[in-house]
Amino acid sequence: MAELLLAEAFEILRESLPSYLPRCRWFASKASRIASVGAWEDFPMGEGPFPRLLFLNVSLDDGSLERYALPISCVTENASLQGQKNATICQVRDYFLADGVFDPTFRSLILEVIAKGKNLSGSRGKLTGLPNPAASKAFLEVATSGDSRVLSAEQSNTSIVYGDRLFLKLYRKVEEGPHPEGEMVHFLTEAGFSHVPPFMGFLRCEPADGGLPFEVALLQGCIKNKGDAWSYFTRALELSLSSLDEVGAEDETRGTFAMASLLGKRTAEMHIALASEGEDPAFAPVPFEGEYKRRALEAAYAQLDEALAMLERHIGDLQGAARALALRVLEKKKRASDLLETSFAASGGEALRIHGDYHLGQVLFTGDDFFIIDFEGEPARSLSERRRKQSPLKDVAGMVRSFHYAANFALRKLNDKEMGVASSRAKAWYRAVCELFISSYRKAVREAPFLPQKEGAFEAILKAFLVEKAAYEVCYELNNRPDWMEIPLEGIASILEG
Repeated sequence: MAELLLAEAFEILRESLPSYLPRCRWFASKASRIASVGAWEDFPMGEGPFPRLLFLNVSLDDGSLERYALPISCVTENASLQGQKNATICQVRDYFLADGVFDPTFRSLILEVIAKGKNLSGSRGKLTGLPNPAASKAFLEVATSGDSRVLSAEQSNTSIVYGDRLFLKLYRKVEEGPHPEGEMVHFLTEAGFSHVPPFMGFLRCEPADGGLPFEVALLQGCIKNKGDAWSYFTRALELSLSSLDEVGAEDETRGTFAMASLLGKRTAEMHIALASEGEDPAFAPVPFEGEYKRRALEAAYAQLDEALAMLERHIGDLQGAARALALRVLEKKKRASDLLETSFAASGGEALRIHGDYHLGQVLFTGDDFFIIDFEGEPARSLSERRRKQSPLKDVAGMVRSFHYAANFALRKLNDKEMGVASSRAKAWYRAVCELFISSYRKAVREAPFLPQKEGAFEAILKAFLVEKAAYEVCYELNNRPDWMEIPLEGIASILEG
């Protein structure tokens, strides 16, 4: 009966997935039509037919192929497990197939595979749990027996918390080769960087045909926190701006200044740890010259060109301040291009493994300190691109741009009557937190060889990365939030006109 049900379930599942996958937040190619879906590999997680972990080959209408991890559980009622409307995939007889992450049994089994170092065999590969040998066995056992829940804030992956002690990230879109986040967290933990949730283990798939192994899930220690740094800084600034005449507003502002300085220090410590390896070729620092500088310059040029082309196409759609800023930026496109050329020519320093997608949302706030998370890099880029060594100032630029967004986000919460004084105060706050963040960063790294040492080179390369990041934001806002266009345009204009 179980085998019959399984065969029937797989056929119905295959027919249902082309319409189900685009509804999932983690499905990357929503703009493309799915041509077909097939199972690349299938691993039973326990003794029975369900739950299972499927790896799907998704063929798109442009001829490309993507692979996704999809846990499958069988439930007896058509309910959105844990309140998730897309939990249920399809019906098979009197049963319903659902995304297994919402099934406590699956969550327990996947953790057990990692914690106990189990091996699961399939027809095309092997699924292997790789726990951190340094992790406390008792800690893992306690966490395994505790409650688990799926975090609601999901995008490209799915996160599960076990007993508030372990954090598992299940990668949905998978590619052969080492995953940058697993590499980075493992390396930083081994290097003694204490402001990253500690590495506890991997779930790895090893293809039987000689293909490269790939990580399916990353297990880390859970950090008690009060939200991310974005929430902390924006809430504090909102309070300050809405209480301009009240006692305590200045104290709130000074508090964010101190924390901006601390964040600069933690960022520097992360880069120092990442630069500490001289033997592992995947992490050994290299001079930021030759191929590394050429690729960085080409990437910046490409991003700027894309942003300027989109502005020219959509200039008629922009109004008010956004349109005026766009015209100012377009008038100075040659200046922007020249800035990239001269900045990279004077750069120097070293290329390292960096965070790659560094902003306030990638930092946890504990109440008095910060922990850095989400080392995946930009999800839209390939694994090889995300693992590429780059100047650490790209991370610094990402955080500076994030502070600019935070200042503007806080302003948007105010009414027109409050905007006058608050606007100048928010701009002053932004300048202050950036100066403190950067000065603290430079003080902490001192004369580390990964920073450019020539006079003015630090500032020059930072400006180039700021332009590149703001150009990326222009493209994003035009596609998703046109009413936010003023923020990245102001960022580019201030550099070109400064």
